[in-house]
Amino acid sequence: MPILICLKVALYISKELDFSSPRDFMGHGTHTASTVVGNYVPGVSHFGYARGTTRGVAPGAHLAMYKVVWAIDLEFTFATDLLAGMEQAILDGVDTMSLSMGINQTSYFTDVIAIASLSAIEKTIVFSKQYTMEHLGSQR
Repeated sequence: MPILICLKVALYISKELDFSSPRDFMGHGTHTASTVVGNYVPGVSHFGYARGTTRGVAPGAHLAMYKVVWAIDLEFTFATDLLAGMEQAILDGVDTMSLSMGINQTSYFTDVIAIASLSAIEKTIVFSKQYTMEHLGSQR
């Protein structure tokens, strides 16, 4: 029998911290998406260097993007929003799921994203999650 865990979450909305538009506030999602599926663009360079044609890893691939961070500060992001986005991507039948959020990693056994990724993997979805290096401190 499946276990359902319900969490009560107090919704914190502030004009300074809330960004309820579907747009990508910092441009991070747009940047990572273009890295993946960016089309061929001829004549690009970095300040005149390395002139040529650029493209993403898989130009022409189809994207399904889900906005799960509604606050400007990641500190006010709810795990339930992340999980809802992951669940919808699984239901939509994506082939690959990538979360590039730059949040610190918690213990693997208590990390809700790591645990939820098992549902994606169970459906043969390739799952990728990037974490920051901040928790390493002086070990870098």
